[in-house]
Amino acid sequence: MDKNFLVIGIMFFVAYIFQFIFTLLQTKNITNTYLMLSKKYKGNYYIGMNKRKKIGLNSIVIIVVDHSMVIKELHAMKGIFLTSRMKPIIVKGEIKINELSNEKEILEKKLGKKVYMALQNAAENILDCV
Repeated sequence: MDKNFLVIGIMFFVAYIFQFIFTLLQTKNITNTYLMLSKKYKGNYYIGMNKRKKIGLNSIVIIVVDHSMVIKELHAMKGIFLTSRMKPIIVKGEIKINELSNEKEILEKKLGKKVYMALQNAAENILDCV
């Protein structure tokens, strides 16, 4: 019985180490995406980022808008796996962040409900800072 307990303990420890490594890689990917967008749009654009802080399925969104509040670039991380990465999302047409509710059905269909909610929150963060 003691040997089984030891094996289970080692398995939990190994799983914890893997989770730590994948979380570290995920965080590095988010940081690299943010830094790349900061350098690309240096000084001419606002960059908003949202991460829900509740436990559960989370979406992370980074949006870049110009001074007229039109979305220029959108990156999102969606999914439940630790291997999820930030991916660019192509937005057709000019969508202003203060008019997201007008495009709700189209964006929810394209992005998904959780990503759309994160997009709305990131847009609110930008509008609050301006």
